[in-house]
Amino acid sequence: GGGATKAGAAEIASMWELIQQQDDEPRRLSSIAEMAHLFAELVRHGMRTIAFCTTRKLSELVLQYAHEALKASGQGDMCEMIKSYRGGYTPAQRRDIEAQLFSDQLRGVAATNAL
Repeated sequence: GGGATKAGAAEIASMWELIQQQDDEPRRLSSIAEMAHLFAELVRHGMRTIAFCTTRKLSELVLQYAHEALKASGQGDMCEMIKSYRGGYTPAQRRDIEAQLFSDQLRGVAATNAL
């Protein structure tokens, strides 16, 4: 699996600034939507990513918005490469998600501190 490098992180940060400045009008997304879009962009560019969320609901929202962002970018097939990880799943479901993450079947998870 790919690890992040300082150069890679700087490239992603620069890319994110450009994405946010594409419109003529300055815009500010909600922090949840912004995190979901960044999560989707990192996944699209091959970065293994964990988006930490404070609640179950937020982890599901980040996942939903990231799915929408991937679909809007024409890469809806990548939706299967991200999942949420939160309390409320059975131990077997959580172990399955962990196994997928560590075997590179998943590129990212929107997780609570259950991870």
